[in-house]
Amino acid sequence: MRFFLIDKIIEIEVGIRARAIKNVSMSEDFFDDHFPSHPTMPGVLIIEGMAQLSGYLLYHSLKKISPEQNRKAVMIAINKAKFREIVRPGHQIIYASTICSLDEVSAKVKVCASVEDRIVAEAELSFVMAENNSPILEKSLQEIFAFWSEDLK
Repeated sequence: MRFFLIDKIIEIEVGIRARAIKNVSMSEDFFDDHFPSHPTMPGVLIIEGMAQLSGYLLYHSLKKISPEQNRKAVMIAINKAKFREIVRPGHQIIYASTICSLDEVSAKVKVCASVEDRIVAEAELSFVMAENNSPILEKSLQEIFAFWSEDLK
């Protein structure tokens, strides 16, 4: 993956919800072109951060339901997406994801992104829970998940 849009998972209730932090820095590559004199985080990357958090939550939630399953969440739909404010360098985004439904085949979550307790974006995301037969991908997922959640109790 080219962009990791989560710095740290700050809370998880497996099967229910999770929250994460993204510190937005002027050194992010996308600010070079978006926009040169008015740096603005692209909305699609905010959605991607919410999807990454949701994938983490869904992975761990499905493992709790069916430990033998080896599936990963693949986003298939974005619904009711709204962008309310611009995200700029120096902001800290708090992503939140809440499970609406989850089974071995599919999942749906409600997500939002906030800066200083103001919602800057929200959406409903749908996922297919795809079979993961790649040991390399599984190892990579475990490494990034461990990094993101190393401060969790």
